[in-house]
Amino acid sequence: WWAKLTPAESYAVLAATHEEKGEAEGLPAEVRDEANRALLISDLEALELLESEGRLPADLQDTLDNARAANEALGNLVIDPVTSEKVPPLLHVYDPDAFGGDGAVAIAYGNPDTADNVATIVPGTTVKGTSITSDANNAENVYTSARVSDPKASAAAIIWIGYDVANKLTNRRQ
Repeated sequence: WWAKLTPAESYAVLAATHEEKGEAEGLPAEVRDEANRALLISDLEALELLESEGRLPADLQDTLDNARAANEALGNLVIDPVTSEKVPPLLHVYDPDAFGGDGAVAIAYGNPDTADNVATIVPGTTVKGTSITSDANNAENVYTSARVSDPKASAAAIIWIGYDVANKLTNRRQ
């Protein structure tokens, strides 16, 4: 249904429901990126305003820290080793409050919807959203390695932080 919308219609849907679109499975990665970035910017503006006024509640500090880390990681530029073009990161998942404040964030280098080869890096169950900045380097390295290994194939590498291990184990046992 998304592909059938006009640009104006897709913009209107995205503007009205960016939170839901950022989490929606099956939407193009670029659409999820746009929705998640809108939410990220909104969070940063609101939380940093509260912080600057000295009114940031203690229970929102982790949210702000996770949002800042996601924003910083999106500033990392990857240069494709084959084409020498910039590879814009796509914010595939953004939920700074997930898992009791640990946060969930996934950033893709390369478009996972169109790539010939896709790798997902999951650093571990104890990693928090604030580590996305340093862990993004792993995805960048995997992307670069994939392109060098097979220059004719497109690639995407996703760094994914925020995996509900307890929920997955519970569901598997049922």
